[in-house]
Formats: sequence, structure tokens, C-alpha cells
Amino acid sequence: MQPLFNAAVNMFDYNLKNTGFSRANAGLAGNLYCAVSGFVTISQNNYYSFYFSNPSTSVITAQFDIVEASTKQLVNANILKDITSFTSTGTLTPCNFNPSFPDSSVISVQIASNASTNPVTGGTSICAYISDVPFNINYDGGITLAPGHNIAMSFQNKGANGESAVNVMWWEFDP
Repeated sequence: MQPLFNAAVNMFDYNLKNTGFSRANAGLAGNLYCAVSGFVTISQNNYYSFYFSNPSTSVITAQFDIVEASTKQLVNANILKDITSFTSTGTLTPCNFNPSFPDSSVISVQIASNASTNPVTGGTSICAYISDVPFNINYDGGITLAPGHNIAMSFQNKGANGESAVNVMWWEFDP
């Protein structure tokens, strides 16, 4: 006897973008990643910044989904595209949300932790925020990082010295 239906398993259906299912489909397919700052202490007026770079030789496009920041201080947040330079203090390995897949994102992630001067030079600001409470910005894939481009996310602590944590989530696909 034939089954009544066949169900596709572990498939990323790109036609479901902006329907609320893209994140879940990317997770199932092993294409959902996160850069996690961990818990860091940021001195007053200092910066914690991320630099995301997609190599020009890549065939993968990344779509940023969520930016989460946990802090009890006043924070200025700025997201810039195609910056000209970034002063890095280290790197982060993107984490794949699906434990069945390796942590092998094509996107390279650099950080600048507790920098006394802005580590980001140049670029075009695409989003800016001021917040004194933890925040979650949901882009639903609206910020796209094509091959040969970069994005920087910079958070400046405008309050007293304090502990913060930042998570940035994105999915990757081959258009």
C-alpha cells in the first residue's frame, strides 16, 4: 500500500521568508547561526562591537534575523554597512543552532571588546538605537550580507561600568 502523503524533512524553503518560518527552516537545515558575546564588562563610554564579513569568493548570502542586547546601562547602538576599517581585539566562532551540523559559517566575525575609541571607521549607518533597557531587534532577514560586503554593529555604554551580553543571529543560503 502507498502512503497517503510524503513529507519533506530537513528542507529550507526559501519561499517562506517573511512568513514567520524562515528561522525554523534555517535551523532545521543547519543554516542558522549566532555570534554570542558572552558576559562582558564595558566601561563607561567604551564600545563593544561586532564586524561581520562575507568574503568576495563566497557563494553564500547571509540574512540577519535578531540582535539581542542585555544591559542595565544606557546604550547607543549603531549598525553600519560596508565600513572601511575595524580595529579588532579578537574573533568569535559562529555557533550553529542545530547540533547535528558543524559550526562552519562562511561569515567571519571579529569583535572589539571594551574599546576606548570607536573601532568602526567609515560605512553607512543603516540603523541607530538608544536604549536603557535590554532590547531585542527583530529584522526577520531584512539586513542582507552579500558576498564581498561587511556589516558592523557597535554598542557604546553611555552609563556607568556594567556587564552586558549581545547575541546576533543570522541564516545563510545559496541564492
